[in-house]
Amino acid sequence: HTMREIERWESFARNDLVEPIALIFGQYFSQEKDKEVINRANKLINERTACIEDDLDSKEWILGDQFTAVDVTAGPVLFYGDVDDSFCEKFPIAKLFKENLTIGEGREKTKKWIKRVMAYDKDYFQA
Repeated sequence: HTMREIERWESFARNDLVEPIALIFGQYFSQEKDKEVINRANKLINERTACIEDDLDSKEWILGDQFTAVDVTAGPVLFYGDVDDSFCEKFPIAKLFKENLTIGEGREKTKKWIKRVMAYDKDYFQA
């Protein structure tokens, strides 16, 4: 059961959660930012994190009390919707995400979870 859940969530992260990130990344190469694309990306990331927010209602990690591959896969993807200012200094492309993508309102548990996941990434905290 746990392995099926991990695979389901990993697929969700690689497909559904990556889409809004890819939309914003595509703006990096544009002379002018497309507000419709940016708005669509923000809407998608907020909608698609609703299930994460719900799942984190009673637990610290997506599948419960243990850090799993689900967290490793989904957390860093969603990090781009909640980029920390200090990260922008070390990785200038992160500024594109900081300025154009946000997970949005009603995702406080998700944002805290992203920070817990990113605590495992030493580059993030050394930014």
